[in-house]
Amino acid sequence: MTDSALTYIYVLLDRSGSMSAIADDTVGGFAAFVREQQAVAGPVPAVAGPVR
Repeated sequence: MTDSALTYIYVLLDRSGSMSAIADDTVGGFAAFVREQQAVAGPVPAVAGPVR
C-alpha cells in the first residue's frame, strides 16, 4: 500500500575529480540537509551512508 504522507528522497553525490574543488561544500550542505530532514516530525525510514 502506498503512503501518501511519506516522501522518498534519493541523492547521488559525485566524488569525481571534476567536483573536487567543491567537495567539502557539497558534503557539508548534504549533512545540513539530512539534519533538517531528521528534525521534521514523522517517520524517517532510513538514512544511508556513502557507497564507496
